[in-house]
Amino acid sequence: MLFYKIGMLFQDRAVEKSRRSIAELMNIRPDYANLKRGDAIDRVDPDEVNIGDVIVIKPGEKVPLDCVVMEGSSTLDSSPLTGESMPKAVREGDELLSGAINLSGLSPLVSQKCQRIDGIQNPGLR
Repeated sequence: MLFYKIGMLFQDRAVEKSRRSIAELMNIRPDYANLKRGDAIDRVDPDEVNIGDVIVIKPGEKVPLDCVVMEGSSTLDSSPLTGESMPKAVREGDELLSGAINLSGLSPLVSQKCQRIDGIQNPGLR
């Protein structure tokens, strides 16, 4: 009976740790995207961005969607996603992952959104 109780204690701790990890991952996705419409830049929900729309990522902001750099260059912190401690330099044509943080670079950094299916990002479809 004692071993059973100890096993249940370990299981409860593992379940709680998993819940916290999942909650932390949910915080990676930003709440808004800077959508470029003509000369104006509007702050919108990332779900409102369509395929082919142009978004602007300013220094210090999180990348709201998987995208491709159309112009400019920057340095990204992808440690929340990959655990990589060194910042990653990106330039025209490079792919960006949602949740990475734009550290510096030529502001604005313009990107193009990849396709979404049922609210889930799908980088394989462009």
